[in-house]
Amino acid sequence: MKLIWEMDSALSSSCKCVVRFDKQMHTVILEGAIGDITAANILLYGMSLASAIQRVEVHPQVKRLLSTDNGENWLTEDFRKQDIAALVYVKDGTAYLIARDEDTLISADKLLKQFISTQNISFDDSHACFLRSTSWSQTVQAIEAPGLISVHVDHSAKKIEVAGRTSDVDLWAAEIRELLKKNQTSTRIIKHTIGVVRLLKKQESAINKDIYQGGRYESDS
Repeated sequence: MKLIWEMDSALSSSCKCVVRFDKQMHTVILEGAIGDITAANILLYGMSLASAIQRVEVHPQVKRLLSTDNGENWLTEDFRKQDIAALVYVKDGTAYLIARDEDTLISADKLLKQFISTQNISFDDSHACFLRSTSWSQTVQAIEAPGLISVHVDHSAKKIEVAGRTSDVDLWAAEIRELLKKNQTSTRIIKHTIGVVRLLKKQESAINKDIYQGGRYESDS
């Protein structure tokens, strides 16, 4: 199990040693005096026995974000700011929430629903060209670069899904709505009576004929 003890504040205050986690080896590394390391081992063992874990349902885009170091770190930091010893990690395509104990797990689960969110922005055919443009692709790359939100365009459902850290989702969803207002392509269909259509076609034919004859005169000369 990937037990990342970002709860090192509790260990560091009780035992004067440095606590690190090796993500590749999935091991906790304790550095300090022998007596402090022994005490930390005992405390860490007790914490592992008392820890609580549950599966959490999150949007697929959020799950992808949490699979990265940036995504995992910002969520853990948000928990830390609320004095909650908890974190979310993704293993085999499933997201899990782990906390120090059952009470903390309940609090963390409530906070998680506040920390992450999803907004769906509708669009229509007038935005199709813009949403397939290089300008839009570059905008999405810039938005997603910090690893805090994900932007996905569903052309079949005609909606843009913005998911991730709530504060950033709110900010960029508003920006995207403004971009859609400024980047619309309109098509106008003007209906005429049959007589007007015939007249326009006749004029078009006459213009083409003049152009053709003009080209012949120039070549003859």
